[in-house]
Amino acid sequence: MGDIDSTEKHNARRYDIAECPENIDSNWSADNLTDFDSDEWEKIPLKQIIQQREAQIGVKAIKANSTHAIEVVLSVSNKKFFEGHNSYDPRGFMSNEWKWLEEKFGQGNVLAAYLHMDESKPHVHFIVLPVREKEVRFKNRYGEGTKKEWRLSASDYVDGEDKLSYWQQIYFEHCRDRYGHLMEFWRGTKAEKQKTQYVLQTDHVLGHIRKQLEYAQEVQDQDKVEELAKKLENESKTRMQNIQELDRIIEKQSRSRKPEKGYDWTKSWKLAEPGWQKEKTQKKNQKGRRR
Repeated sequence: MGDIDSTEKHNARRYDIAECPENIDSNWSADNLTDFDSDEWEKIPLKQIIQQREAQIGVKAIKANSTHAIEVVLSVSNKKFFEGHNSYDPRGFMSNEWKWLEEKFGQGNVLAAYLHMDESKPHVHFIVLPVREKEVRFKNRYGEGTKKEWRLSASDYVDGEDKLSYWQQIYFEHCRDRYGHLMEFWRGTKAEKQKTQYVLQTDHVLGHIRKQLEYAQEVQDQDKVEELAKKLENESKTRMQNIQELDRIIEKQSRSRKPEKGYDWTKSWKLAEPGWQKEKTQKKNQKGRRR
């Protein structure tokens, strides 16, 4: 809940003139559009909208650290999609993506949408309620059993790299199917896969040059030998620099990812010290003996 006010401030453009971010061109802000699932929500804060929707469907077991909303930003990176002869109306795009998100999060759980026309390219911020109907066990003086309840469950949607990658993939497929008649859509390739493909290509290219060099040496064509040796040196140097750059990208991405179980969470990706659990247990036992 603590992040919602700042999110609304950015999305609704509630900035003072002096604090408006540089990437926003206020000359185009009049073309922005804000819409809500209910007309009654137009004049109340986003935080209150979320709380009203939770009360409306009867969300149970809300905790102090619960994730109450997910912000989904959707766009098309090619500017020609929103400009030119075959361009798509940004407001129509906003309407289409609202319906698509409702298919994923449930009818009525897309609470608000903010179309931004005053940044580098048109895009839409959607605020969605991450709820699931779950079967929970209960036990009271009348007996025990199971019942269904609506619960906040953001982790079911976006927890972990695999789930985020899944969203990117299905959004790509949706755009390709929905807007493919306007332009061709391409899916980005992960840096790890790019490196694997590039290393295989490098082995092939350098191997081909080496074979040419060996043949030139066999026929004693000294000019060709020198030319190919220089080519092999330059190609090897360039490709090694490119591989090192991919390694830096992969390392940077790895640092931003949530560490897997088995790592010391307080030290990010650094492995937990061997025996730390054992030492902790020994100290606990010593305290017990002193008592």
